[in-house]
Amino acid sequence: MAKKAGATTEAPYIDVERQRVYIMWDVPHLIKSTRNMLKKHNAIFQDKIACFKDIVSLYNIDSKCNPRLVPRLNDKHVMLPPFSAMNVSLATRTLSQSVANGLRYYMQIGELSPQCINTAEFIEFYDKLFDTFNSKNNSSVKPLKQAMEDQSIHWDFLQHAKTTLANSNYTSNTCLDITEAVSGSKQLTTHQRHPNYIRGFISNINSIVSLWQELHNDYGAESLFTNYLCQDFLENMFSEVRRRCGGNDAPDAQQFGASFKYTIIESNINHSNGTNCEPDDLKPLMCFLR
Repeated sequence: MAKKAGATTEAPYIDVERQRVYIMWDVPHLIKSTRNMLKKHNAIFQDKIACFKDIVSLYNIDSKCNPRLVPRLNDKHVMLPPFSAMNVSLATRTLSQSVANGLRYYMQIGELSPQCINTAEFIEFYDKLFDTFNSKNNSSVKPLKQAMEDQSIHWDFLQHAKTTLANSNYTSNTCLDITEAVSGSKQLTTHQRHPNYIRGFISNINSIVSLWQELHNDYGAESLFTNYLCQDFLENMFSEVRRRCGGNDAPDAQQFGASFKYTIIESNINHSNGTNCEPDDLKPLMCFLR
């Protein structure tokens, strides 16, 4: 739809009644796609090969240790049973700094092969990229998870990230030698070699740079919390509507209307436990419809 409206990867916005509307891919879905692709195929990242098998090897070693170095990594992260591929928290924990640290540590003590450093660097990159689009506070122990500001470190990282993403692609999951990556990639389809999530991240970088310039130059904004740019806000609202439909996946217009009205009357969303979205901590979407 955005493409038909004129939005492109390099100019990810459209104009509606003289107002610029910026188009952004949902980052939680992008990070899930990243993990899913890495599980199926090996990544060509900064002229090196990163593979999911290294994460499995890390888990097999660490799960037998007491205390564990990566205690939050469990069977679900490496086996991905049915429906778990859609769980955001599993993806972010798999592609986290703690997993990268674990790979580096066990590699240094000789428990894992030196090749694991490539996977650790791949994970660190996407952990930082996710942090950049997930800031909620003005301060954080992770610098890129702090709010964006005019002179913050985010902008240099995003420019570096664009180049890194543009040069990234995938090859066969049996290929561990970068010199054989091109021939290995011929086993994959074009979509598998160059998955859409890469284009999504590049588009988001262009979008957020343009959005910040407008917010800062035209409206005097001093900081930007990027977590509020994902679609959790919308998904949380519709999850409440669906809950009041009794979990009906296909309500008719009358059922949806009644549920939507009831949610408006309640005027406040109480985040349900076990959902796939974080609490958005924002004013309920229905309040803007009054």
